[in-house]
Amino acid sequence: MEETKILIADDDWSIRDVFTSIFKDRGYININVAEDGNQALSELLEGDYDLCVTDSNMPKLWGFDVIREYRKQKGESAKTKFIGTSGFDAATSDPEYGSLGVPFVQKPASPEKLYSLTDMLLEKRKGALCVEDPEQYSRPLSSDILSEEGHPVVTANNGPTAINLFNSLKQSISLVLLDTRIPTQECYDVLKEVQSPDYKVPVIAMTNSTDTLEQKHFAAWCGDSLAKPYERETLLEKVAKYIEVKRN
Repeated sequence: MEETKILIADDDWSIRDVFTSIFKDRGYININVAEDGNQALSELLEGDYDLCVTDSNMPKLWGFDVIREYRKQKGESAKTKFIGTSGFDAATSDPEYGSLGVPFVQKPASPEKLYSLTDMLLEKRKGALCVEDPEQYSRPLSSDILSEEGHPVVTANNGPTAINLFNSLKQSISLVLLDTRIPTQECYDVLKEVQSPDYKVPVIAMTNSTDTLEQKHFAAWCGDSLAKPYERETLLEKVAKYIEVKRN
């Protein structure tokens, strides 16, 4: 994978070393590092990178601002894909990255999670977009289960974030799992976006026993549904109807 160029941006040297080792173990050898936001931005503008894994809270320039400034300066020529990370401020980082259409990974990140997201971002494998609010459910979420099975997954906890991620990763998303506890209007907005006349992706509505009549009507519009709580195998069997799930 010599042709793929990766930048690791983090002010913690140990994280830079760990992420570099993870990618080298996967066969990526063209890897550089940045110790702060300004260095990361300079590398991105000059280095023609395929992927950047960036921390959110870095000296001189935060990760979110690195992405914004890179895209602003590069314009239509911007090609670098991003994975956002954070170790302490996930509640803030997740929606910030989501507004940029960038998938987020909580540190410490597992090699499998980084590998699957990288494959998805670089369009080597297709994956699922899971839209569910982690504050409302006990673990595991559908995204947790699919990730454990080695399947690429990006997550959103609201409709606007889901739409941003979908538009950023459209060519790599082959299924959307959409929980009906997300506000109903946001559910309809996501459905409209992912099943437009020009580009349609299957949607599974994840329903709940407490759903209102309006939520039940929405689930019917999706064409397929999965009642919660569900067994792990039931979720995997349902998802396998649409995409291949890599079983460990």
